[in-house]
Amino acid sequence: MTGWQTMARQHKLFQTICLYFAIQKLKKEYDAALKSQASAKKQLEDETIMRVDLENRIQSLKEELAFQTEVHKQVASHRRLSVCTC
Repeated sequence: MTGWQTMARQHKLFQTICLYFAIQKLKKEYDAALKSQASAKKQLEDETIMRVDLENRIQSLKEELAFQTEVHKQVASHRRLSVCTC
């Protein structure tokens, strides 16, 4: 084997080692990205549940307000009728 062939082989080995470490780094980045995605998905699910809960509470409060308004109107109407018939 000539000196040139030895250098070529060493260069190829060096490239292989560099690629190995680059792949290892990419695997770590990929794993971190997967964890980040899972975390973001969980946060989105939690926030969606919270939003739906708040929307339901708003709807309940609107219905309660409408009911209380109607009761108030009926009581006021009844009082007016009571005052008028005395």
